[in-house]
Amino acid sequence: MNTNHLSALVVALPVSIYCIVGIVYLCAEYDVVHRCHASNVNSNVIWVTSVWSYVLTSVIAAALVIPVLLLIPFEKSLETVVQHWKRLKKSRSTRDKKVRVKWGTDLPDWILLMHGFALIGGACILGVLAFCGYWELYVAKPWCEDRSMAFEELALWHFGHFTLIMQIVTAVAAFFWGALWWTMPCLMELSLPEGGATAARSDDA
Repeated sequence: MNTNHLSALVVALPVSIYCIVGIVYLCAEYDVVHRCHASNVNSNVIWVTSVWSYVLTSVIAAALVIPVLLLIPFEKSLETVVQHWKRLKKSRSTRDKKVRVKWGTDLPDWILLMHGFALIGGACILGVLAFCGYWELYVAKPWCEDRSMAFEELALWHFGHFTLIMQIVTAVAAFFWGALWWTMPCLMELSLPEGGATAARSDDA
């Protein structure tokens, strides 16, 4: 079992629980939420949205995490970084000054840049979802036709609040991870022994 499959399995359990709980709340409180209306006149200008639609979109997005982990080989970027530092350590410990850190034609730059792009892209998507959730939870200020019920007391509202926090935390972590992966090729180049990059290119030629 490779790292991608292992990561997917580790993430699958909490994501599955999240999706199941979300679906239960969506079904249980569909009628209640749709009898609540936004009191903020500036909300729902383009189309009518609610906490229910926000949670539904978040559940669908969470379910897509597992196939993404299976399709994008994140373990390759980790392997290239680990392999680079192992080669660098070996080149510095040897007495032969001609030993250079080389990748040949299998350069890791594009792998790191691609995975960095995927992580930052995912962070942007989560950021948009988090903004929508913040708007529906705190700006729209819905009121319910049933005066005996406060919208903030609904289980779906609390689930949406939890979703918002998790999206913010995950988006920040994915953004900085992606930014690190974008800078890693430069850091790897700077870490080469003096003249290592030039020697590697001349040897490959």
